[in-house]
Amino acid sequence: MDEWPALAPNLAGHVALAGCDAATGELAVRPVSAPYATAVRHTGDSTSEVLRVACL
Repeated sequence: MDEWPALAPNLAGHVALAGCDAATGELAVRPVSAPYATAVRHTGDSTSEVLRVACL
């Protein structure tokens, strides 16, 4: 997904997109560190929904 940096500018460079399941809208990400893994888990629902829709 080439749009990753534009869709998640606060995470781009710190969290790599590892995959996208278009059937479920589930994204697999690879954080560079534990703090960024926590940041991903705590992103708001609106950010998660934008990313899910982009995956589909």
